[in-house]
Amino acid sequence: MPLMCGDIQIIDKITLGSAAILGIQQATHLTVNELGTAFYIAYILFEYPQNLALQRFPVGKWISINIFVWAIALACHAACKNFHQLFVVRLLLGVCEGSNTAGFLIVGSNTLRVGYWSMMLGIAQIISGFISFGTLHIHTSGFEPWQWLMIITAIMTMILAILFWFLFPDSPMNAWFLTPDERVKAVQRIKACLLSYDTNYHLTASTGKPNRGRKQAL
Repeated sequence: MPLMCGDIQIIDKITLGSAAILGIQQATHLTVNELGTAFYIAYILFEYPQNLALQRFPVGKWISINIFVWAIALACHAACKNFHQLFVVRLLLGVCEGSNTAGFLIVGSNTLRVGYWSMMLGIAQIISGFISFGTLHIHTSGFEPWQWLMIITAIMTMILAILFWFLFPDSPMNAWFLTPDERVKAVQRIKACLLSYDTNYHLTASTGKPNRGRKQAL
């Protein structure tokens, strides 16, 4: 699941570059690369709030909600007519995607999985190239190829959000892709990082399962 999300996340981020080839600059009256940093501004600013939210809410569900919102933001690109509208949706993408990395690390990862995740950068670019090539040959009145690119990638992201809601675990102890030993190590790592979960949802140091009660530090 993290590999799929990493793949889709990278595809969504580079859609702007692909859309530039497909005609978004002419359609929205952009003169230079005015949107290159909009995504990363929001991503950096909301890393901390997203980390706090991951301590407060179930990890899998919170990531799923963020993926769902960023799918909507991606689809909204197709309706943008100028720089200001594109700037807003790019900021929203950055806000939502700020939850992914920390969420994956909370549930469980090791150096091998991080390596696989980083490897998705190249694979995503290959997939994005094929999608862009396909949309280039879509000819419809009133809807340009770059708009189809945004819609198609938004649909892919929406499907991923649904899968995350049902399949991505909320804690290391119910992570189906971890071995029992890896689950214990994941909880110990969280404890060592001094993460805590609040009254409604936190992991106990002993079991890593949801526990209701007074806020406690791991």
